[in-house]
Amino acid sequence: PLDPMGDGEIMDKGITTKWQLGAWYTGNYPKSCSFFQQRMVFGGSPNRPQTLWFSTIGDFETFAPTDIDSNVLPTSGFSYKISSSNVNEIIWLDSAENLIVGTSGSEWRVTSSSAGTAITPTNVKITQQTTFGSSDIRPQRVGDSIIFTQAPGKIVREMSYNYDTDSFRALNLSVLAEHLFDVNSPVLECSYLKYPHSQLFFRTGSGDLYYMTYEKEQ
Repeated sequence: PLDPMGDGEIMDKGITTKWQLGAWYTGNYPKSCSFFQQRMVFGGSPNRPQTLWFSTIGDFETFAPTDIDSNVLPTSGFSYKISSSNVNEIIWLDSAENLIVGTSGSEWRVTSSSAGTAITPTNVKITQQTTFGSSDIRPQRVGDSIIFTQAPGKIVREMSYNYDTDSFRALNLSVLAEHLFDVNSPVLECSYLKYPHSQLFFRTGSGDLYYMTYEKEQ
């Protein structure tokens, strides 16, 4: 830095230890992101496909795990590696009351360890909800449900909370139209039209466009 006295001379302040090696770099950036409880959340880099990164609260560009005095605060950023028997790449993130993580082999729910409290570096729990696995397609949030495509793109599922089991389940929405999607015609893209009718559109590998009217209450 320049001398604060303004004479333009460079000041030597010695070697600093206030730095950390970044987890991301060119060719190794995460592929998924979302917001959850005032944090920016990233997931799934090529070198760490099962890792989630949470920013500090209210500062979406800072992921420092400690403050300047090396103290871990409830507002500090942190990372979390999903533990499973297989290496399941994180595909997508979706947040509302819970943060839902879709991976190539299963779906997970992120909450705090204590009910009714916010997640912190020492108060976070990640539990497996279903074991279907997701294709590399951005899901659609419709009401309190998440519509996602199961890998390899032949089944469309509705993920929603079940109060009886206190967990999420993922029902097959395409069970009556399984002939529409196959190995040669998987779902490549999904979009949602809210008005005038609640409809989901699916573009397939064969170039066809299918749509489904979705009214969960009916």
